[in-house]
Amino acid sequence: MPTFATAPPLYRPLLQAELRTLMALKRLGVTFGDQREDAPIGGTANHRRNPYLGHVAPERIVPGVFAPPAELIRHVHRYLWALPRVEGKRVVDVGCGSGYGSLLLSWTAASVIGIDLDPTAIAHARQHYPEVDYREAAADEALGGEVDCAVCFEVLEHVADPDAVLRAIAGQSRRLLLSMPNPLVAGSHLNPNHVNDWPLAHLKRRLRAAGFTRMRVFHQLLRSFVVRRGGRPWASVWMIDAEAS
Repeated sequence: MPTFATAPPLYRPLLQAELRTLMALKRLGVTFGDQREDAPIGGTANHRRNPYLGHVAPERIVPGVFAPPAELIRHVHRYLWALPRVEGKRVVDVGCGSGYGSLLLSWTAASVIGIDLDPTAIAHARQHYPEVDYREAAADEALGGEVDCAVCFEVLEHVADPDAVLRAIAGQSRRLLLSMPNPLVAGSHLNPNHVNDWPLAHLKRRLRAAGFTRMRVFHQLLRSFVVRRGGRPWASVWMIDAEAS
């Protein structure tokens, strides 16, 4: 049983209880996700098998390779939410993955730099969306010079040192558009690509510690694509428009 060491102490029993329930359901024959023994592992989407529940989970959406319609639409809606906020600005897309989101941002931004540590993802982005400047780099490295706005969607839950990522962003951009999944919907016990399990209040505290003191919170519900204002504890994804003082 995982200890959920990155989650706040009072939150860990809740995640453990959820995992126990799902493991009990599996023993009764109730499963979810891709349970095939021959399911592809790795690849551009970086699929990994869950050691507790047996299903294969991807690290990223890759249009044309792995892009379930509902998930793709949910991801695209986050970028649509960002479009008016990045209009005319110099933008860095931190953890750009396969690059489709960086391309969407370029529709209104003055310029976009997409960075990702995975060379396979960057190669895919350069091949399919050459309009954007893609760079192979870790999320906590230099962002390519001062920018007006950083976009960091579905990244913090993947990285070993999320605080270093937030500090690196704050060092070069006063504004951050961020999204992070609710651990009860996509925690490390559900997706083995995830290593950080932060509820909303904890996420906001870490943002403040990095220097982002003004925040407007939004969310997406599990069965809705629309981005709505306000933080909901039962949301599937939280989104924050944050500014440094």
